[in-house]
Amino acid sequence: MLQLVWADSYLIGCGYSFYYDQGKGYTKLYVCNYGPGGNIIGARPYTVGSAACQPQSVRYHGLCGVKSYTYLDRLCPNDPNTSTVQTTVSPWKTFRNAVIAANIPQHAHNSSWYYYG
Repeated sequence: MLQLVWADSYLIGCGYSFYYDQGKGYTKLYVCNYGPGGNIIGARPYTVGSAACQPQSVRYHGLCGVKSYTYLDRLCPNDPNTSTVQTTVSPWKTFRNAVIAANIPQHAHNSSWYYYG
């Protein structure tokens, strides 16, 4: 995830599908999308300076904090009996309005998601 280095990348959304694959058994497929993009040849990933956001992080000096979070219960249905994965690819503008996540912990297949926005 080299993209996380870029100063302009501030939106990230992730999700997963938990399904049964005959060759692998129960499997999780993770998908993340982030933006704005970076990795421009010859460009520096960030400019040194003070954090230009409010509130600033209390825990991590020089980083931005979050104002609030919203709890989302079971964004994606989890059915361990499903043998296929259905995915939907949307334009970035549609995806970024769906989930903006700041903290992506390890999840069990029946867990819920949180997002910060």
